[in-house]
Amino acid sequence: MKFISSLIKGESFSLKHQPNYIGSYYPRLETSINSWINWSWDSDQIVDFINAFDSPYKGASTYINNIRVRIRNVQLHGGELPSHPYMSGIISRKQKRWIVISTSDKFSLIVENVEIEDGSNIIDSLYAGDRFYTDSDTLLESMTNRVKFGSNGILKETK
Repeated sequence: MKFISSLIKGESFSLKHQPNYIGSYYPRLETSINSWINWSWDSDQIVDFINAFDSPYKGASTYINNIRVRIRNVQLHGGELPSHPYMSGIISRKQKRWIVISTSDKFSLIVENVEIEDGSNIIDSLYAGDRFYTDSDTLLESMTNRVKFGSNGILKETK
């Protein structure tokens, strides 16, 4: 409150610059470029990643049945049998309103929204045994493009 009151009164402040040896760099991200899911990660990492690109963003990207989809509304699930890393991305069970996706560790994911480009949820058209995947070229492109934002929108800079 003291700081806000000082701002309202128009008081000036002396700026202190952060030394370079203390700072850290975190890249800017753009959902259309950087939201590709790496299914080799463990379940906690995948859930955190998907949640980072959930509302208000379009969702984390991946493929299923050769279609780019965006996954939203995910939670960690420990009620399934542990799986092998080869099972990661496979729909292990389907319910009416959600699916269970295997991961590389002892947990699974419960997913309520798998959306195509127009925003339609396609959960109804998915089946147990279908696999979500992101090819290595797409993951590499996602990680090697540096996103910059300018007055004309997004500028993608390949390193």
